Amino acid sequence: MRRHLRFILALALTPAVSCDDRFFPTVASVGTPFSVVATNPALIVTPATARINAGSTLRLSTNFPVSVSPLLDFASLSPNIASVDQFGLVTGLTPGFVSIRVTSINDPFNFTTVIVEVISVNFGFPTFP
Repeated sequence: MRRHLRFILALALTPAVSCDDRFFPTVASVGTPFSVVATNPALIVTPATARINAGSTLRLSTNFPVSVSPLLDFASLSPNIASVDQFGLVTGLTPGFVSIRVTSINDPFNFTTVIVEVISVNFGFPTFP
């Protein structure tokens, strides 16, 4: 039992000799073997929530520089309610609520969700049964 405990302890305290860059893009060379340096800031999208009319559009903006914007993935989780293009332009299609997920392509764990409500356009005309 002690032999297993010593082996596990030695394994945990041994620094990583090599890392696959696909999974660990930046590893700190000083400190514990498991220190990871963040390469991207937390993704922030504005507005966090929005209300638009069916048929109108809304531009989502991020805290990432424009040069990095092509490395973002915009996806509508209900494409029948609202669509979104690769530049973050949301188009309302039918009334309802939709989640727009924005993900960093380089870091799929760096994502955020925007809630958009699409409302129908009412021109003030009475509706009859």
